[in-house]
Amino acid sequence: MSYGTIEHLQRELHPAFEMAVRDCLIRTNPTSQILGQLKQQTKVKRNIRKALTPEQQKAFLQFMDGHPVYDHWKPLFTFMIGTGVRVGEFSGLRWEDVDLKNGYITIEHAMIYFAGKMNPTEQRTYISKPKTEAGIRKIPIVPEVRKALDEVKQYQYENGIFCRTEIDGYTNFIFLNRFGNVYLQQTLDRTLARIIDAYNDMELHDAAKKKRNAVLLPHFTCHVLRHTFCARLCEHETNLKIIQSIMGHIDIGTTMNIYAEVSEERKKESMDSLADKLMLF
Repeated sequence: MSYGTIEHLQRELHPAFEMAVRDCLIRTNPTSQILGQLKQQTKVKRNIRKALTPEQQKAFLQFMDGHPVYDHWKPLFTFMIGTGVRVGEFSGLRWEDVDLKNGYITIEHAMIYFAGKMNPTEQRTYISKPKTEAGIRKIPIVPEVRKALDEVKQYQYENGIFCRTEIDGYTNFIFLNRFGNVYLQQTLDRTLARIIDAYNDMELHDAAKKKRNAVLLPHFTCHVLRHTFCARLCEHETNLKIIQSIMGHIDIGTTMNIYAEVSEERKKESMDSLADKLMLF
């Protein structure tokens, strides 16, 4: 399991065993002994998500543009990069949540998928409200996102795709597969993997032919697209509260960590620019 999954299980199990201790069902909490060790391990071994560089981001989007297989995926992933929404928020978004007139998207719910791995009959989707006020937010619509929404609507009209899904009374979802159903994260991540492999194969061939360095894409998931949006935002916005509000981060520390990561990468660039402008030496 990933350390994130282990941490999640620890958060669920620890208070349950604490209750058992208080009710005199057991003498000690068995999860308390590993809590400190787990924190140390996660600090060392947690995988660090890397945002796409501007060059990688551009190559990724340009590859899909006009592609015979992946062209219709470009608006979806453009929307993710242009809004920074979570996958569940993306899948659960309805046309009613988009205000094109005033130029913002309202995030107030998300679609959750319960896999039911032990019992396939238990597989289901449901709508979840944000657990904190930070999750409820309005995201400004930039021109590329507006264009992506128009392209999604046009593609669905031309191919006779309409929403066939109703989840907990919610319908009229924006992003639909060819059967009129909402996208699951597994489907989106598998599609990303195919696109990345196809792009890298093409890029390696083209780079070898033209005798240049290849611009390859790392394998990433939908969450990296959210991280990429946050990185671009941090590169051009210095107000951390604005970034936190748009991203829906509960903890400002999460925002500060991403901001620090981006700032570290741009530190040398800033110093070089400062030296040139002020002629320090």
